[in-house]
Amino acid sequence: MSRVRPIYDPTAASDLVSDAVLARLDGPPEKARGLPNETFTSQAFFEVEQQTLFTRCWSFAAVASELPEVGDVRPVEVAGQPLLLIRGADRQIRVFHNVCPHRGAKLIDEPANVEKALTCVYHAWSYGLDGRLRARPHYGGPGRHDSGRADSTESVCLFPVRSHTWYDWVFVNLDGKAPTFESYLGEASAHFDGYDLSAPRRERRISVEFACNWKLGYENACDYYHVFRVHPSLDRAMAPETRRPMQPAGTW
Repeated sequence: MSRVRPIYDPTAASDLVSDAVLARLDGPPEKARGLPNETFTSQAFFEVEQQTLFTRCWSFAAVASELPEVGDVRPVEVAGQPLLLIRGADRQIRVFHNVCPHRGAKLIDEPANVEKALTCVYHAWSYGLDGRLRARPHYGGPGRHDSGRADSTESVCLFPVRSHTWYDWVFVNLDGKAPTFESYLGEASAHFDGYDLSAPRRERRISVEFACNWKLGYENACDYYHVFRVHPSLDRAMAPETRRPMQPAGTW
């Protein structure tokens, strides 16, 4: 069955970013201050971020080449929401909530190839690779099966999630209200000029778990100053002309 999300107090979490806190973020770099420590440790604040940040933007979901064949399905989780990706008969990847609309059962737990239809383990309702209902066994009583093609069932389908496949990467927008993916990517796409992004394919998967809030991990990835101390072999491999000097405090 699908996981029940924890209850949290958005009011208490929002107090951590009061008007006074926000005001301290804006100003000369030498006087500005960052977020309170609690925004990096509070589970309640993280739940608010899951609901109000990651659901509203384009978030990375999976690598497209992990679903090479028609009928390939893969479960993923984005912003705490269980999703599934399906490679359709038209070779397109579609994303749905990983839940059967009948009684809320989780549809898949592991990557698989379902060939032409995805079948729920609870009541055996089946759905095509496009998410539309295909069959409901014994729906009209013992031995009376519903093909799922009647006009009354046209609205029965998996819950779709807005998605965009950019070369070999699949992104999702959970609330469906983000700007177009192209406008969201913006000027970042210019950094890839001259690269054939259609060529890369997944070679292997490495999972690394960091015991920290996501913001600390992101900030560390943007902090090149620590490289000489923490990654000396990488520092030695960098050509002198590629090394950026430290900027004045608080600037990038």
